[in-house]
Amino acid sequence: MDNLCTRMKQTSHSRCEAFRCPLQGYFKHIAHMPPAPRFKDYAFTGSYVHTSIDPWFNQCRELGDDLQTLADVPARFTQLMDEIYRKRCDTILDPTDDDAITLCLNNFIDFMVRRWRMLKNLGMLNNFLPIFVEKEFKSIINGVPFHGFLDVGFRDSKLWLFDWKTNKDGHISETYIKQATRYALLVEDDLGPITEFYMINLRRKVDLNKARIVITDEMKQAQRVEIKVLWDIMNGTSFPKDTSNCGFCDYKMLCLAYPNTGAVIVEAVTGAGCDDWL
Repeated sequence: MDNLCTRMKQTSHSRCEAFRCPLQGYFKHIAHMPPAPRFKDYAFTGSYVHTSIDPWFNQCRELGDDLQTLADVPARFTQLMDEIYRKRCDTILDPTDDDAITLCLNNFIDFMVRRWRMLKNLGMLNNFLPIFVEKEFKSIINGVPFHGFLDVGFRDSKLWLFDWKTNKDGHISETYIKQATRYALLVEDDLGPITEFYMINLRRKVDLNKARIVITDEMKQAQRVEIKVLWDIMNGTSFPKDTSNCGFCDYKMLCLAYPNTGAVIVEAVTGAGCDDWL
């Protein structure tokens, strides 16, 4: 099993989070086992929203110079998004998902209209479009090969790094803070020192003050250490204790450590019990 782990060439924020439980990480990223089926795919809304925003920016780019002289910005921006939505809205099978997706896309358009107007007032409409969309970055963090995809970056009077979120509660969680800090470390070789990051929740009207995460040197150092620890776990050179997060794991029904489940499943699949991992 250790030999399987050493096949990994790089890691990422999501993989670091998965390997907090090495058995979950093994199931997901090494054995590539599908998780236990859920009654609802909560990732569908986020995926649909992300794959609608990227082509929207491409459509705006195709407007060329006309982007700076639009007479009715809200109507034009909405029209562009509506065209994208209608091309694949037949894939939305759940009305609840449809409502959430529509809400998120409307809030995105509202935010981009406000951004357009702000830049016009500042005489900076040439900076309206992002400098990158869904771009992969790679770096070595504390000796660990790390990569990740950043949703969007803007540069006008300053650099803005955004990650689009669609979760219901909308609060800035500890995981989001870790993600922002890891991304700051990831992109600094390409973009320079990063001291803030924005987790934009599209379930509500975008408020940049609430979305802003200030990133300190202490936070960066803590993540350098944590990334290295988790990398060692991934490669089988150290093992953590069990955590209180097992109840949220997609693979809990396959795990020896979780109460009232079939231990034989794990032993048959991995050839090892939980004690070999935790």
